[in-house]
Amino acid sequence: MKTRGTRYVVLLAAALSGCIFVQNDDPPAGTATSCRFNGDRTSACGMCIANHCQNSVNACCVDPICEGFLGSLDSCSGSADTSACSELASTTGILGVTSALGSCIQSRCSGCVNPADSFDGGNGRDGSSSSGTTTCDTLSSAGECLCSSVASGGNAVPCKVGMVAPGLCCADFGYPRPGFTCSCQTFSCAPSGSNGDWTCSLGSMSTGTTSASGPCCVTGSSCYCSSSSSTCGSNAPVDPCTVASIGCGGGQHAVPSCSL
Repeated sequence: MKTRGTRYVVLLAAALSGCIFVQNDDPPAGTATSCRFNGDRTSACGMCIANHCQNSVNACCVDPICEGFLGSLDSCSGSADTSACSELASTTGILGVTSALGSCIQSRCSGCVNPADSFDGGNGRDGSSSSGTTTCDTLSSAGECLCSSVASGGNAVPCKVGMVAPGLCCADFGYPRPGFTCSCQTFSCAPSGSNGDWTCSLGSMSTGTTSASGPCCVTGSSCYCSSSSSTCGSNAPVDPCTVASIGCGGGQHAVPSCSL
């Protein structure tokens, strides 16, 4: 995906966990802030929680009781630790935001607890009812693909994040309802200029280089690494820059698969 001016600013590091609050200055409606956690852009469980339960995660990050469970969230979504997922899902009897997060994981992302279950709860990835089917086309030999949601007449061409590893599948908010699209693209880094700088992004052709050392700065669906810059200004610093550092462009979110 091309960068659409989205920038992230670190606002809060949650105690004893990998969760951080980031601010998106070009968000779609209702997605202004997100509390990042391990696997939220790379694992099927993490992307399900991010897509369906993000509001509950955001509330948990700033709640003194719930934040004690953030380590379990990181292990659950980032390390496929089903016992940690079960611990989170079992908090449905605890009052407040902890209960809300546990209930959401249990009802919408039960595949985190039981790998045999669905990660979509039978509903659309944006929480709406799913309708229609998909027609997908392969865009490159690297497995990159583009899917459109249609009312009928879809095809069986697969388009999944595993086909573009390392990479991301990015869906329009509203997908898979008809009229919306989703694409899976590889992530790679390439030299930028003659000063040893690098730019890493999702693109139509992989360079084969999948990370770059910093200081690097994230700007939406890409990041840049510059030896001549010691600060990132309003962008989030990372080192190194990898596919786990970036996200989708404005108006989209990461999903495990575009094909239905």
